[in-house]
Amino acid sequence: DNNHGLVKQVVSSMYKRNIQRLTQTYLTLSLQDIAKIVQLSSPKEAEMHVLQMIQDGEIYATINQKDGMVRFLEDPEQYKNCEMIEHIDSSIQ
Repeated sequence: DNNHGLVKQVVSSMYKRNIQRLTQTYLTLSLQDIAKIVQLSSPKEAEMHVLQMIQDGEIYATINQKDGMVRFLEDPEQYKNCEMIEHIDSSIQ
């Protein structure tokens, strides 16, 4: 069936969108919690999605492999525009 690939893309997009929403609410979250909230089958599947999104630049995060915690970070590019640099510069002076 030609729609199978499309369905997989829609489901993957839904998972990504839900993970991106988590970055706006939480600073740190376990892979187990991400899997539960996003309705993934396991923490391992959550890790795969998070890693792919980090790799694609869709989210900024680090994963602590030892305790299975994900720490969401701010977009480092947001500080590279001229307005932000001028604002920081004027705040320092």
